[in-house]
Amino acid sequence: MIIGILTGGGDVPPLNSVLFSARKKTVENNVELIGFKNGWLGVLNNDTVLMNNSKDFSCIGGTFLKSSRVNLQSVNNGVEKANSVISSLELDGLIIIGGDDTLSNAYYISETPCILISKTIDNDIGIIPTEDTIVPENIINYFTLGYPTAIEKIISFASYDTGIRTTAYSHERIMILESMGMHSGWLALAAGMANPDFVIIPEFPLDYTEFCNKLVSLYQKQHHAIIVIAEGATMKGAGYIKANYQESDDYNHPRFGGASYALRDMLKRDLERYFNTRNINAVNPSYIYRSGIPNRLDKEVSEKLGEIAISKILNHKVNEHIFLSTQYKNGEYQIEPVPLSKFSKTKDDRFPKRSVPPLFYDMKNYKITPIAKQYFSKIIDEEKFNINEKLLKEYYGFH
Repeated sequence: MIIGILTGGGDVPPLNSVLFSARKKTVENNVELIGFKNGWLGVLNNDTVLMNNSKDFSCIGGTFLKSSRVNLQSVNNGVEKANSVISSLELDGLIIIGGDDTLSNAYYISETPCILISKTIDNDIGIIPTEDTIVPENIINYFTLGYPTAIEKIISFASYDTGIRTTAYSHERIMILESMGMHSGWLALAAGMANPDFVIIPEFPLDYTEFCNKLVSLYQKQHHAIIVIAEGATMKGAGYIKANYQESDDYNHPRFGGASYALRDMLKRDLERYFNTRNINAVNPSYIYRSGIPNRLDKEVSEKLGEIAISKILNHKVNEHIFLSTQYKNGEYQIEPVPLSKFSKTKDDRFPKRSVPPLFYDMKNYKITPIAKQYFSKIIDEEKFNINEKLLKEYYGFH
């Protein structure tokens, strides 16, 4: 048997854990694992490496195979070229690891069964059935690879004890922390576990005038504030707060980054009549969220995904494209196959994005809700953030 594997889109810490878990399983079963270099670009160029002969780099973050953002439909004869190369290699299965853009290309692979594994710190792949509450067991794909590690980082950046709250309090600053998240605010929302004063996410356009009034009122009370904003945040009637359309990618996404600085400049201008706005500052950790090694949960789940993906193909259990879903059941994470047909394609034949549901976000106060906190409690290692809340609240003198 011959199995192909690729990584596409933005890198995340546990990618190598998936790759080399899959490699271990193929070596044990005397099966060839062919890695496509630079994602779908490697498929188009038939640029491959035999993973069986590669040293194990699972302890390192990022992706050994490297990555790219390629839309097969935007490349001249891209769909035909990809299918031709895959067919010529006589693959028994193709494992695709990526975000919604990378996974969308699977819809155009016709001859070879594909196994899809989601990775993105945006956490925007999956389905959350919601009515008045959520049932963790019913969530399809509880989280995407890379998200748990990114959550730890943003909570640390925004927290009372290790984050920017300390300098905000000491110098009476308004600190604006930016998160990644082009269209979905999952990463910014997770910062709510660190109790920032405001969280601004793309799904719910910002009412700027109302927000300024709330910020002024809060600042006059506690003389500092923490704001978390997603890079793809929008304002009512004005579109994205910051987006560069001149650098759009293959999927027509503008280049994001800088929403925190744009909001900082607006607030400096519009709030100077209330107080000295010199100490309104912006911080954008940017690629730090997706860099480095995976945390414990990310690594454990990624290794399961790599092994199970190979096992499905070895056991001839992949007759159609399937998505490997990370399910939370009986107090632990399990991997279950879900037919790709379960995910309704968008009108332009794209993999659907998962947005933050209204139950998770308090629009009136720009905060995370108790239901959202229940969701995140299954992902974060609360022992790492077990701080002396009573002492800190006494020190900061608010809430």
